[in-house]
Amino acid sequence: MYRLKRDYFKECEGSGLRLVDYKSQPAGYGLYTFEGCGHEQLIQYVHVREGAFRCISCYENERSEIYTRAGVKFVSDLCEDRDKNYKLVEIVACGHTQAIALNALKSSEFSCVTCKNNRWAEEASMHGLEVVGKGRDSRYLTYRLPCGHEQDFQRGNVKRGIFSCDICNGTKHGKDRKSYLYMLLIKRKNFEWIKIGYSLDIDRRVKQYQLIDGCSIRLVECIEFPNRKEVAAVESKIHSSCSTYSHDSGIMEAFMLGGYTECYKIDNYEDVINIFREEVENAKDFIR
Repeated sequence: MYRLKRDYFKECEGSGLRLVDYKSQPAGYGLYTFEGCGHEQLIQYVHVREGAFRCISCYENERSEIYTRAGVKFVSDLCEDRDKNYKLVEIVACGHTQAIALNALKSSEFSCVTCKNNRWAEEASMHGLEVVGKGRDSRYLTYRLPCGHEQDFQRGNVKRGIFSCDICNGTKHGKDRKSYLYMLLIKRKNFEWIKIGYSLDIDRRVKQYQLIDGCSIRLVECIEFPNRKEVAAVESKIHSSCSTYSHDSGIMEAFMLGGYTECYKIDNYEDVINIFREEVENAKDFIR
């Protein structure tokens, strides 16, 4: 059915649009003014009837403000393997290009993936490691060690140099390798604490604690177990029984970069050492 031209004026009533020209426009289109902002735009008549329109000028201005606040430059809407809510942008601070969700750009809650990957690679390289892929979850990466073995480590531990090869040390595949359950007294000036753990090499494990300067260390207990499985079970029972004597890890981080959990208060020394010896006694069948 033929629609009179004057119908186009009626169709935009109450829509926030005003038809200013239909005679010289492409077929099916009219030139409209948005009453709210004053911008003019070609819009299909069918879209006006359906209310399926928006001011492109205002939309682009809004996006421009979002990109400026986020510190990025818009590159493209076309991002492979991404939905339409992702924008391909250049991050001004570093110059890297990345697909970022529009909501993340609005809130500025994003970071440069390339810069992060480069930083993690540099941290790994400082300790002789190579990043080879993603780890078991977001906290981990898979690294290649100098020995050639590959293993997942927490990124923070790699940054601090706290890691070792489970295969070379026999903690992953060497089930017959002996391990030692130990109790240490560590002191710096007037602050003293108890540390319990297990390791194939206690000296090496202590180095991984990266204690602050001025600490003295005394080995109080050292019990040999035939393998990691048995010593880990005993250690777990000790920590469970001593949990009420624990120092807050936030305090201990000021004294050691690694192993700052499961440290115990010196005031509870007798309780802790009694629990230690009791659990060792209960496991005597496994002790050499």
